[in-house]
Amino acid sequence: MKVMVEYRANFVMLIMSFLIEQASGIAALFFMFNAIHSIEGWELNELLLLYGIFQIPRGIDHLFADRIWNIPRMVVKGELDKYLIKPVSPLFLITFDKFEISALGEIVVGVGLLLMTIPNLVIEWTIAKVVIFLFMILASTLIYTCIKIAGASISLFVQNSFVMLQTMYNLSSFGKYPTSVYPKLLRYVSTYLIPFAFTAYYPTAYILNKDGVTASSAVSGLLFALLFIGAIAAFLWNYGIRRYESAGS
Repeated sequence: MKVMVEYRANFVMLIMSFLIEQASGIAALFFMFNAIHSIEGWELNELLLLYGIFQIPRGIDHLFADRIWNIPRMVVKGELDKYLIKPVSPLFLITFDKFEISALGEIVVGVGLLLMTIPNLVIEWTIAKVVIFLFMILASTLIYTCIKIAGASISLFVQNSFVMLQTMYNLSSFGKYPTSVYPKLLRYVSTYLIPFAFTAYYPTAYILNKDGVTASSAVSGLLFALLFIGAIAAFLWNYGIRRYESAGS
């Protein structure tokens, strides 16, 4: 934090750009609802809740695991080697090498939207629902991290996979809306192939008792998605480490 604040103009611009980005996403919902009353049966407060839940795991992943984005660059520049010679998991060292403080803004926006919308919605809270919801946030965060690991690991044997990693991660924007608004192909991709739908839509639908999403279907689906993408990430990372060749001249 001290390092970031030392360059005050850069720090202020970083905060302002973040606020503009978040405000534009929220403003888009308000603009749409000036013309319509619901989207596939979802009202404005419900979509704002969905947007808030979308931001929280994304922000937590951004806070703790943002360094994974640097793996393709490390491979190209030969900087990965210094992590490989240490007696600790290189993935662990890279992931926790630095915290991205600006990610706190995403978490604050997400929590703020929850506090703003939940009083306006009819939600039957129980201890079980709170525990399941917190579990979903944790599992959703791990899904984000595993998808980044999978995309970044490809660079270990193709040298540079940043564009592929960015493309995979950008698909998370589909999590801002109910899956029913998308064509079948996008629903399939965001649910079964790159399971971002489980990071926001299913937890929100479970809380609101919408679209027939129950506790068992939401939890089992989330667990399956996490195990699926986690297994792929582990396989690609281990395979890539075995195939990795240091940068040449």
